[in-house]
Amino acid sequence: MNWFRTDEQGRYLWPGYAENMRVLEWIVGRVAGTRGGAQTFLGVSPRHGDLNWEGLPFDQASFERAIALNPAEWRRELESHGELFTRLGDRIPAALHALRQQLAERLPG
Repeated sequence: MNWFRTDEQGRYLWPGYAENMRVLEWIVGRVAGTRGGAQTFLGVSPRHGDLNWEGLPFDQASFERAIALNPAEWRRELESHGELFTRLGDRIPAALHALRQQLAERLPG
């Protein structure tokens, strides 16, 4: 979830900070095995119907725009981490290097 993604007018796509609790509730439900999700190259992500929208009219199209995953953006993001990883050298745990590599391999295209 990218809380800070904006539209063409610079307005946030996610309806507001207080609405983050809806996603946190979904995370707890995933751990408890009571909520579903969709597999993405990043892992499991909520679908519109997996979140509790009670009291908030946030339609599926708006939700899809807010959670859209762009492989090119993620590729650039991973590349930007390269400098930090190099600077930190062996202070970066091997497991973090492995996770970064796994994500790079899962990126479509």
